Amino acid sequence: MDFLDYKLEMGETLNPITDGDNKKMVILDRDEDTIHAVLELGEENNLIIHPQWRITIEVAGDKHLRFSTQLAQFKRYKER
Repeated sequence: MDFLDYKLEMGETLNPITDGDNKKMVILDRDEDTIHAVLELGEENNLIIHPQWRITIEVAGDKHLRFSTQLAQFKRYKER
């Protein structure tokens, strides 16, 4: 998905909710209302991420991020 000038990939257990007017996004679990991260655009158009402890953020390229949870990573590991 695209969020402003950034490409964001969300893990299967994540539910992003955007507020384009305020240039913010919250990332929740699909199954429960756990907040994993809040993203916002700073004054100099830099992305500010306020993560919680149960999310993994991978820098996949310039303005390209991948978000996943440990639960999703564990499920993928068990499927191998």
